[in-house]
Amino acid sequence: MSGQIVSDSHNDEIESFKQRFRAFLALIPKKLGYRQDNVRKIKLNVFKACFFALTGEGKYARELFEKVSDEELEAMRDYNWDLTQIEPRPFYSHGELRQFSHAKGQACARILHENEYLYRCEECFYDESCVLCEYCFNPSDHKGHGVMKYSSQGGGMCDCGDDSAFLVKLHCKCLQDPVEAKVSPEFREHISHILEVALDFIIDVGNASVLKLPAIDRFLQNNPSVEATKSVLSLSTLPSDKYGKGDEFDPNSDDWLLVLWNTESFHLGADLSAVASAANIKIDVARTAANEVGTNGSAIITSGKMQELIKIKTELDKEDCITTIHSVKDYLRENVVSSLLTWLQDVSCNDWNFGFKILTKNILAHHLLHIPEVQPENAVFQLHDTISSSSFHDGIPDHLLYQGALMGYTIKEGAESGLFNAKSHDNYFKMEIKRASLTRIQLLLTHELRFPRCIRSKLDKLIIQSLMHDNNFKDEFSVQFLDIFPGLLFLLVLADREVEDSCMQSISIQVFMCPPTNNQVVNGSQLPNIFCSVLHLLSNYITYKNESGFYNFPMDEAASRPDEQTYNTLKIGKETIYRIFSKNDAENLLNVVLRPENLVCFLMFISLGQEMGCEKRETEEHVELERVNEFQTLLKACIPLLNMIKDTSKSLDLRIEDIKRAVPIILDLTQRKDNIYWCSTKAVTEKPASFMDPMCYFLGIVLRHAQIEETLSLLREKQSEFSGVFDYSLQSIVLAAQVKIGIWVRNGIMLSCLASTYTGKIMATVAYYNDFHLMQIAALTMKPEDFLSRIIKRWELDSWISDEVSHNDTVYKEKFAFACEQFIIFIYNIMVERFFFDYHDMKAQQSYQRTKSLIYLLAEGPQPFSALWKHGESHGMTVDEFTSVLNQHADYSAPQGLTDSGVYRLKPQLYETVDPISLFLDSGSSQSTFMLLVETIAKNKKKKVSQICLQPRINPSKSEFVNRNLGNFLRVREFAKFTYRLLQVGLNEKDESILSPLLHLLHAILLDDEKVFGKEYFNQYFLEYPICNLLLSIVDALVSPSIGSKAELILEIFIEKDDNVIQSLTLCFGEMHIKNFTEKKRSSSEKKRKRSKDAAEARKAKILSKFAKQRQTFMKQNEIETEPNQSEEAKFKASCVACGEPESVGKKFGVPFALTNSSISWSLPHPNSPFFAFAFEDYWSDVNKKSQDPATTDKSTGSPHLHECGQDLRSIDTGGTENTEDTENASMESGAKEETLLEFLHFPQKNKKTVVLPFTCSHTIHEDCCTNDNQSQKFVCPLCDQQFSRILPTFYYLTESFLPLQWICGDTNKSKYSEFVSELSLAKNDAMLATVLHPDYFEHGKLKDPVSEPTFDPFRIRNPDVYSLFDDLRSISDLVANLIRSHEMASRVDGVDGMSSFVESFPSSAITLARSLIQSRVLLFDASVKKYSKMKLEESLMKHYSFGPASSTVFCDIVSLFFQTNESLQTLFRVGFAKVISDVLKTFLNDYDSLGLSNFPNISEELIDKFSEFEAQLFPEFTGDGFAFQEESKSFYYGLQKCVLPYLRHCVLFKHILTCKQTEINDYCALDDFDSIQDYEEDWLISDYISCLCSALKIPSLDQIIECCAIDMEKAQRTELEGNIIVSLSEENVKSSEDIEYPNVQKLIDLPLTYAETRGIDQYAYCLTFLCLHCGEYLSAEQSPMHQKNCALMSIYYALRQNYFYLSFNGSKRSFDKQLPGPYLTEHGEVKLDTVPGVALLSKMRYKYLNKIWLNNELFGYISRSNYHDPSNPLGLNMSESEDEDDGFDDESLIWSQGFRG
Repeated sequence: MSGQIVSDSHNDEIESFKQRFRAFLALIPKKLGYRQDNVRKIKLNVFKACFFALTGEGKYARELFEKVSDEELEAMRDYNWDLTQIEPRPFYSHGELRQFSHAKGQACARILHENEYLYRCEECFYDESCVLCEYCFNPSDHKGHGVMKYSSQGGGMCDCGDDSAFLVKLHCKCLQDPVEAKVSPEFREHISHILEVALDFIIDVGNASVLKLPAIDRFLQNNPSVEATKSVLSLSTLPSDKYGKGDEFDPNSDDWLLVLWNTESFHLGADLSAVASAANIKIDVARTAANEVGTNGSAIITSGKMQELIKIKTELDKEDCITTIHSVKDYLRENVVSSLLTWLQDVSCNDWNFGFKILTKNILAHHLLHIPEVQPENAVFQLHDTISSSSFHDGIPDHLLYQGALMGYTIKEGAESGLFNAKSHDNYFKMEIKRASLTRIQLLLTHELRFPRCIRSKLDKLIIQSLMHDNNFKDEFSVQFLDIFPGLLFLLVLADREVEDSCMQSISIQVFMCPPTNNQVVNGSQLPNIFCSVLHLLSNYITYKNESGFYNFPMDEAASRPDEQTYNTLKIGKETIYRIFSKNDAENLLNVVLRPENLVCFLMFISLGQEMGCEKRETEEHVELERVNEFQTLLKACIPLLNMIKDTSKSLDLRIEDIKRAVPIILDLTQRKDNIYWCSTKAVTEKPASFMDPMCYFLGIVLRHAQIEETLSLLREKQSEFSGVFDYSLQSIVLAAQVKIGIWVRNGIMLSCLASTYTGKIMATVAYYNDFHLMQIAALTMKPEDFLSRIIKRWELDSWISDEVSHNDTVYKEKFAFACEQFIIFIYNIMVERFFFDYHDMKAQQSYQRTKSLIYLLAEGPQPFSALWKHGESHGMTVDEFTSVLNQHADYSAPQGLTDSGVYRLKPQLYETVDPISLFLDSGSSQSTFMLLVETIAKNKKKKVSQICLQPRINPSKSEFVNRNLGNFLRVREFAKFTYRLLQVGLNEKDESILSPLLHLLHAILLDDEKVFGKEYFNQYFLEYPICNLLLSIVDALVSPSIGSKAELILEIFIEKDDNVIQSLTLCFGEMHIKNFTEKKRSSSEKKRKRSKDAAEARKAKILSKFAKQRQTFMKQNEIETEPNQSEEAKFKASCVACGEPESVGKKFGVPFALTNSSISWSLPHPNSPFFAFAFEDYWSDVNKKSQDPATTDKSTGSPHLHECGQDLRSIDTGGTENTEDTENASMESGAKEETLLEFLHFPQKNKKTVVLPFTCSHTIHEDCCTNDNQSQKFVCPLCDQQFSRILPTFYYLTESFLPLQWICGDTNKSKYSEFVSELSLAKNDAMLATVLHPDYFEHGKLKDPVSEPTFDPFRIRNPDVYSLFDDLRSISDLVANLIRSHEMASRVDGVDGMSSFVESFPSSAITLARSLIQSRVLLFDASVKKYSKMKLEESLMKHYSFGPASSTVFCDIVSLFFQTNESLQTLFRVGFAKVISDVLKTFLNDYDSLGLSNFPNISEELIDKFSEFEAQLFPEFTGDGFAFQEESKSFYYGLQKCVLPYLRHCVLFKHILTCKQTEINDYCALDDFDSIQDYEEDWLISDYISCLCSALKIPSLDQIIECCAIDMEKAQRTELEGNIIVSLSEENVKSSEDIEYPNVQKLIDLPLTYAETRGIDQYAYCLTFLCLHCGEYLSAEQSPMHQKNCALMSIYYALRQNYFYLSFNGSKRSFDKQLPGPYLTEHGEVKLDTVPGVALLSKMRYKYLNKIWLNNELFGYISRSNYHDPSNPLGLNMSESEDEDDGFDDESLIWSQGFRG
């Protein structure tokens, strides 16, 4: 008894406490004094009161907030439910924030905020709608995957924990074991009661908020009085028995609010003036209110007395503005609800108490899913007698809808049997409405439309995060949501003015995106309710009929669409149905759809897509308006419906009884009697036609699940109905063919796009193939004659067959042949493609289709993976499945350049399996396919085209009935007549578009007849209509070899099968002609042998002829030695690409020429730089790790072609090399950590020097033939479209040698470097002039005009004088040197190959350019000698060296000295070599204690000893002994070897330029001196390589110099040139490391190895667009121009999100930019884009190639090409000349063969 008393006392205490909390919430407006300006206080006081209540008025505060102080607890005892002022830190803010986490076994369900990071993995996620938040994403789950990181737009939730959202099991990064909340049972109970009160308060406020309901609004509009308004406002009072007194309605108040709502009719701009005028407010105030309406959904526009507001409301009602009059109490109470929802979200998603978060979520879910103890009384009921019955909509009373009554549907009797026919959908079902007690979540969803947008948004989030985290709660919620789904739909369409803000939209997405939930829906009993509710709405609101008489779905942007509110509601309903089917992995969808209760609903729904977009044929002359947008709108409406039908193709143990029961229903419902064109006899071109026949498509799917023998009798019984369905499908096929032919061209591009879509990858699987299969079924169920007659009639060929019109007078006119071609292909495939009859499993059908489709797509030519994947995607394959199929049938070719991509080619052996007119080929390209197959097979078999006869490919069925009867319609007399008539037309017109497919069809018919009836069978109708006679005529006619051989083959089969064929031929052609024909066939073998013999003789004659030409050439070469042959020299003269004339002495001639600035001249950096150590590593390919390059993977073997990549200098900074796996996920760190940008090491800017590089395309042209805009300095090469500034003069010369050998080899008597520098030789220039120019340019020892007047203009030199002469000449020699240096640097990129082949790979165009520069230098100096005295020249030379040369590299000095001095090239090479050795050693010994090198090859102790002695003698102050000194000497010696390599390689190339022999235009032959360099192998020591280079230069090697100097330095100084120079230079000023040329590869920055890493950089947050590949700096688009000036004029940027290179050149008077494909390629060799599937890795081949062309200046050619185009002068020619001379461009091959000087 005492226990009962305690329990009652406890319950009373709880109830008393709940009552106090309710009263507080209800009385907040009153306590605020009903002042709307007190809104800010509401949230603080609601939060404080809620936490105060939650903790039992402070009793349990310490259990929730451990750090609450005693003072705060004491203050809470005095709280007394009063409103307080804003506190700096209330007690409930003491929770310690922790990392976000969620419990194992539960979904994250975290609401995604705007700009929050999201992750999506292509390999692991179910589809593109699945995402992970930054807290749950675990990089280790996605190593090497295609991960995308992007910013959220807000809304939706994280899918972590929902197994149906992922294809593999993932390991969430923020999971925690479920933690029991550390609260007492009493506290737990208390929490439950408080949350219950909060939810009930929100429900009660929603129930009382009736002002927004349209029924109330209509009532007030009809009764615009104070009394009526107050009667409505009185409904907002909360029930006093629950909330106490004090909340009563005050009718005498003078403070009311007028609220403007956001509706479809409200337009921000147009209604401003009306609002301002009616409310008597300023326009700015109205604009502010309108903006708030657009943001929050509503806004207070004015306040005042009720009578005044009613007048304003009446005026605004006239303007279609929706307004309501509120009391301040109602307004404040809505703010209380908003704060309460915020608090509920806070406690259920807190980050300060994990256990408490789980507890509150579970309690909230429990209360939401349960019915409240007392159902709230509907406030609208109190006005039931006042509101007229006109508020009933479609039989649904407003008050029932607003209360949320349950609505259900049942199928009417008769509909299931398929005997019911009606025009409207609702005649098939009846609606039932019943009152029921609703759960809290159902009440909230019912009432949510009464709240403003901000509350609806919060309610949406609360529902998702409370009910979606646990599968049990989610399943129960799904059931309850489905119960009220029909009612909610009607609420949206009838009462919700803000449908886009409805919770139903987001909830339906979350619920129906889950496959398990959708499985429950389709396998439960709710599917008819969902279908019928949507159909009910559609039947009531669709008013549009298309031209065929069908009702269709409303479409976006269509004139017939309903109002926005209705349209959005219908859209929600449709998308819900689409999601149920598309996001469903049930294997028995077809079983479910064929259930009686589901089938009629399903058919009614898909029938609303019947003949969407139907068109009548236009015959006007011009298309009035292209309707591209209409096509996209139509496609957007059709594709989801087609996908839904395709999704129903999955079945599991489907019974034939179910199919037989369903087929009559489908047939009966398909024959719509309201369709005025049903089974019309009109032609396709005479009535509306469409490609959308979803009912037929679905019937095709159903019939494909049964064997034809099982449904044959049923279809014959329903012949009349099936005939109509068959006609629908036939019309679609004919329409597609006619559009392709072009007779619907006046209908514009829209219909053309629809036809391509119908037969293409998007619709073919579900539409075209099903229509085609129905044709095959009709061929078996109908009489063969009737079937043939029907299709001929539908193809509108019947009038021609019956001789009513000629073939040119049919509807096809001159396109008759194309129409017949399409018809032949159609009937051919009906007979041969029989796979639909065998594969009752849709997966097997799809596997067959995708394999065939892929083969035929590849047969059309090489294709990139993405193009193939778009095709494969339509067959429902994953990327891995598709790749596997692809590799079985295709060979992969990797990309080879900077802009191409990897492609797949059909395996050669598969070409013979391809049928040229297959169903899977584009029928519009059959002729090209015929030729392609014939030529490819002939090439593979090494035969002639005439020997190839393509074989028809008949795919037999497993059904003998199909095999025997499918071709019957081609065995009737009418077809023989058709064939004969068509052959006549083809033969008369010589039209191969008819002959080729028709002969192929005849061949297939003969082969099929043999299989069915035996080899002796012959169709006598083919003899009755003498087809054989026409075949012989074709053989004798001038047709292509493949057609002739095919006709001959068929004729042979005819003759073999029936002797009467010969008689028919004899009667037609005569006995002699036929005798010759038969004898020709008998002797064919003898002719074949004769042809072989003739071919052998021809080969023999060809060899003898070739030998004779070689002998003649040899004789001519011998004649050259004694007497020059002018014709032989003429072949070395280039021709002008503009006029075609060869170069001559009298006209200025040259190559297009441009000068560019490039920062490729790098010097040795400071030892602290990581690039210092890297400088002494081997070249690019030798030392770095190898990894798979996606661009060069061999798909046939799966093994990668390994390309080495550059060392990742990001790892050098940390002292080690990054692990590959770590690198791949470098950007995927914890989402909770602060995002940082990747940092890239770059070469120090101070060690980069800009040099001027020359560039030419090598196309030669007369100066008078080019157009040059002197103001902009632009000239465009006519051939390559590249832009240049000037023409560089070029001259032909004797081809034996560019310079005599006396200037290459020779000794010297000088011993000091200063002696070489100060020498000036005039005689040498005179001698050079005589060799670098042909004798034709001289007359009496003097140069002819205009050669005698050279100019400095091409070299940017203005107003030259004697004092700047050698500076100017030095700039030209530097161009030669820098040209050599740039190409040598580029060769280093090739690694080992570059070590051995740098001479061989030096381009001929560069040799030509260098020689042209040398010619200009020699000519300009010669002209200067004539103008100035030798003394003046010597003064100028001294002035030049006193200020120092422009370049500091030794090689540039040597090139300049070669033209200045009288010394040989060999001598100068030795001088330069000694100077390099001296400079390097001085820098090493003065700047560095040690180079710190350890990774170098073994060096002999003897050599190191000699080098140490050499150091000691040269620099006595740097001496030592012991192991340390020896190791240091090794380091210095190895460093010296690396530093002299660039100089020696430069010298080799310079010697090659001067000595190579020109063999023909654009071809040079190197001296034998360089052969040993090509023998270089990777295992050579660097000393061996140096010796090899020195040997080619004929100078002492480094080791020889060291040995000589080490033995006796003084003697070496006296006797050896090198020793003397080294000693003399060592005494000069100490060189800096900045003067030593960088000995390794000049590299762009190292990009991340994976594309995912670049996407991990949040460029949107940082507003970044580009990454500079020179310096690694991130840039916005606006920053790039200024950055270019400071970094590099030739800029290379990487576009971070689009994966492309942006190239930009900024010159003084011109600038160019260009985009090139990016470096991140998929494994299929394609540039990675968001639309291209697969993981992408850095293509090191492509990136190295970019690095290479940047170094050798070929990048300028990429940038400048196609950046300039004059439409009036596309070839850039000088049009001022007379145009009578017609010598140019007669022979394009001449231009390309002779239009090159280099």
